[in-house]
Amino acid sequence: MPSVHCAERAVSESEFPVRVKEGGQCNRAEDKRDTENLQLPGVAEVRQCGFIAGIELQEAHDAAQVCLQARKRGLLTRPIRNVIVLMPPLCITTDQLTEAVEAIHASIIEVCGPTSAPKNK
Repeated sequence: MPSVHCAERAVSESEFPVRVKEGGQCNRAEDKRDTENLQLPGVAEVRQCGFIAGIELQEAHDAAQVCLQARKRGLLTRPIRNVIVLMPPLCITTDQLTEAVEAIHASIIEVCGPTSAPKNK
């Protein structure tokens, strides 16, 4: 299967593995900052593994509405029951990732209400 070997070689010789590692770290840094400083209404939990994130909402119908609002902001995402799935392409830039997170954030606020005050620890 020469095409598979060519693809494996192209990936291993490129900056692809570094971009994935850096992108995952960027996502984790953004998530940590957001969860420490801000609690969004209607959000039960945020989970992430690498570039893939799941934003679990308290209500399933809200997840579908958030995805529709995100689409109006140029972001295509999908709900799985009450979880908004964010799965950007591995070639995404930091600026594009920031835009995607901002679109999800604004959409959650629009559907679920304004943000609440930061929690005191």
